[in-house]
Amino acid sequence: FTTLLYTIKFEEVMKQTVEEVIVSLGNFGNTQLITTLVFSLYQFIACVVAFSVSIFLKVPEWDCDSQKCSELTIKSGGKEISIFCQLTQQDYIWHDRTNIASEYGVYCDNAYLAALSITYYFVGYAIGTTLLGVSADKYGRKAVAVPTLALYTLVTVLVSSSSSYNQFLILRGISGVLHGGLQNVTHVLQAELIPPKYRNTCNTIKEGMFGFGLTISALMLYYITSWRTVFTILAILLVICTLVVGKFLPESPFFFAGKGVLKLLFGTEFD
Repeated sequence: FTTLLYTIKFEEVMKQTVEEVIVSLGNFGNTQLITTLVFSLYQFIACVVAFSVSIFLKVPEWDCDSQKCSELTIKSGGKEISIFCQLTQQDYIWHDRTNIASEYGVYCDNAYLAALSITYYFVGYAIGTTLLGVSADKYGRKAVAVPTLALYTLVTVLVSSSSSYNQFLILRGISGVLHGGLQNVTHVLQAELIPPKYRNTCNTIKEGMFGFGLTISALMLYYITSWRTVFTILAILLVICTLVVGKFLPESPFFFAGKGVLKLLFGTEFD
């Protein structure tokens, strides 16, 4: 009798689409909770990685260490930036911190180089969205997400230890490629693992973390004086994301359905 019931239930499932099967399973369980939490954390990290650089490329506060400053102040009418750009490194000292701008000399005549960091990042982002999106359709959402997260972590570590601005720019471009790809892959994987009843709520939480990240990152960057320390902390958080996704999240059932795996397992196709 039990066998007969299972047979009837199995035949009912075979008549459903993949979406209908997910709906029938229905409840918001541990997998869905972990998916929402880990991808929300990733979204926060990606926000800080993308936009904290614009803060670290501002010229930090400085103190004049030369009589030359007084003379220039009178001539410039008190415009500090005009004074600063006429000084040599022997004429001033940084007030309380250094950042990307001060370390690599990205100010005054080289100030235009600061914009390249954002440009490289988002050109890479556009490339990654296309390339890794196609790869996820071909090889699997999780199969692409895990190694991409691992590479994103590695590149973030390398950014924190970069020794020149050219090296920094190249790594920013690569980081943008990985971020763009992950943005698509994580969104799709989350949507395909969560039942429709909860999908919009979970996606809202995930996407909302990007805006939340902007607010928190401003506070975090106020208290953490070293940009290299910030990127090291972000890399540690990315390690956690990578391990959780690799260990706890399954592959998307929609990907399996599209590749005919369910037909191989059950002898029938799902729509």
